[in-house]
Amino acid sequence: MSLGISIIRQEYLDPPPGRAYEFAWRMLEKGAENAYSADMGRCWAPFTQRQVLHLLDEFTREEGLSPEERQEIRSWVESLPWHGWRDTLAPYPPSDPAGNDARQHGGLIELHFDW
Repeated sequence: MSLGISIIRQEYLDPPPGRAYEFAWRMLEKGAENAYSADMGRCWAPFTQRQVLHLLDEFTREEGLSPEERQEIRSWVESLPWHGWRDTLAPYPPSDPAGNDARQHGGLIELHFDW
């Protein structure tokens, strides 16, 4: 077992435009399920690129988004400060059924939601 040490730095982002604002609330809802820190009005949640793109697919279907609205949200998602965003991902499910290869899931981002 090894010891990992990191520095958390917070970068404040502008509120997302248009339908991306609604999608950010959906991310909060889903993120709270896996949050490693949450309390009244705050939540720190990790996401993989694959999780967010899957969530965007669900959101698109449920909300009946037009291709333009979906692209607006995707552009916002891609603009986030990802660690390791990948322009292409292997088809889901990953070739490693156990999901042990994190690279199969694209970049990682940890978001702080404050409402």
